[in-house]
Amino acid sequence: MSPTMHPRKCKWDSLPDGRVKDDKDRKERTRKSKRLWARKFRLRRKVEEAAVVLSMLSQA
Repeated sequence: MSPTMHPRKCKWDSLPDGRVKDDKDRKERTRKSKRLWARKFRLRRKVEEAAVVLSMLSQA
């Protein structure tokens, strides 16, 4: 990806010493992190929905 398209480097892009090991490794790491993030996001949304339902029940 060109730096103009993606100014902020993803923190999973590089290894601790700052160099990308190889493209496959980087793709794998970003894929894993995206999946983790999506799972967290879905869980949080479920929790929020449950909280809304509970508050509606307690008000009724």
